[in-house]
Amino acid sequence: GGRSHDGAAACQARPQSTMQLIHDTGSTNLWLFSKECQDPPCIDKRRTVYDKTKSTSFSQLPDTAPTTITFGTGKIIGNFGKEDFHFPHYSVRGQQFGMIKHVEGTVFEQPDIGGILGLSFREMSANGATPLFDNVMQQGVLAKNSFAFYMSPDSPSANALFWGPVDERFLSEPMRYFHVSDP
Repeated sequence: GGRSHDGAAACQARPQSTMQLIHDTGSTNLWLFSKECQDPPCIDKRRTVYDKTKSTSFSQLPDTAPTTITFGTGKIIGNFGKEDFHFPHYSVRGQQFGMIKHVEGTVFEQPDIGGILGLSFREMSANGATPLFDNVMQQGVLAKNSFAFYMSPDSPSANALFWGPVDERFLSEPMRYFHVSDP
């Protein structure tokens, strides 16, 4: 079957600590709370933040002006860089991502959230950054280029995100596929 994550997926920019991400199918870019952010949600001691100075694989992108992204629940501002990201069952090399320098919105006040992993279309990407899942496919790190969500009808703690083949033990009926169009 497929590989799953329990609850929120973890992302690790080695040698740094694990960060919990919001998986967002309505946005495209990967954003991490950064040490450069001094807004109250960022400096909460319970939050893990990204520190590019402690990374052995970070690279700054040339001439990147701050980018602003507005969500239905808030706004983030930050610059882009490149990093290697290590998930429980695979790694993605040279991924462009945003480092949050300013944040607005109550959704970002949850201290267990380290960032946002956008899973939408490349055409929606800020700064032309290649989306993480596009890099997953290009780098051939999964047995099957797919991801799926399982939402438990009984227990939110049993929810899962599967990368690669779907684990058919979670299906109550045959899988149905729907054509998804670019925006």
